[in-house]
Amino acid sequence: MKKADTDAPAAADAAVGLPVDDDASTRARVASSILEHGPLTASDLAKLLHLTPAAVRRHLSVLLQVGHLTSREQRIYGHRGRGRPARCSC
Repeated sequence: MKKADTDAPAAADAAVGLPVDDDASTRARVASSILEHGPLTASDLAKLLHLTPAAVRRHLSVLLQVGHLTSREQRIYGHRGRGRPARCSC
């Protein structure tokens, strides 16, 4: 792979105002997955991208902070289980 190809995600992050760091390509994968599949929970994204839910939440946090995503509680029909309600990233 050429050096220019490996810098593409970082350049894209810089162009849209995201922090440029080593996580740029993973953050780009998270963002493109949401665009491709629609609103998803962090757990669903983690399974899709073969990452941990904590890693996905870290990337989602940055995307939310810079205003590229919005977050909302996922609507649950029927019985709700224990724990915190799932949040959906759109």
